[in-house]
Amino acid sequence: MACLMGQRTEHLMKTRQTPSEADLAQYERLGSLLMTPNETARVMGRPDIERHASELAVGTTPAGLAWNRGRLLAECSIREALLNLAREGSLPHAKEAIKLLAQCREAVEEAR
Repeated sequence: MACLMGQRTEHLMKTRQTPSEADLAQYERLGSLLMTPNETARVMGRPDIERHASELAVGTTPAGLAWNRGRLLAECSIREALLNLAREGSLPHAKEAIKLLAQCREAVEEAR
């Protein structure tokens, strides 16, 4: 029985392909467009959408790391634009910037 389990695990590892550089670039691009993990899995044509979307959201696979990198870089750009508008005196943007500051402080405290 253990031998069969080992063969099955080995088979699963062999059939699970590492994404190509082109695929990783596409994952990062889709993340930067703020596509959801589910949408990204569909665009990439993955057969098991729910499992693949979960892997992207967790971000520990090469594809998930690339997708999250794209998403975070997009978020950085959005935050930068928001903060610039807040500095220029936009009250709605200043209020949103204050919320972001509070979230950042809270995350720093939790990490300590």
